[in-house]
Amino acid sequence: TLKYLLQEANVAPWLRERMPLIYLDDTLAVVPNVGVSCLMQAAEKEMGLVITWQA
Repeated sequence: TLKYLLQEANVAPWLRERMPLIYLDDTLAVVPNVGVSCLMQAAEKEMGLVITWQA
């Protein structure tokens, strides 16, 4: 679950509700500074994006 993912990433509970969640259609694609869905990761030698977030 998203809650478990954020706990594993050591995101403080009071920050979790303020973190941006990036969706593609109805699928969670990116949680900046935490992770990217395996479906959204660039393949080897394929250009991609790095999304970061500063509080």
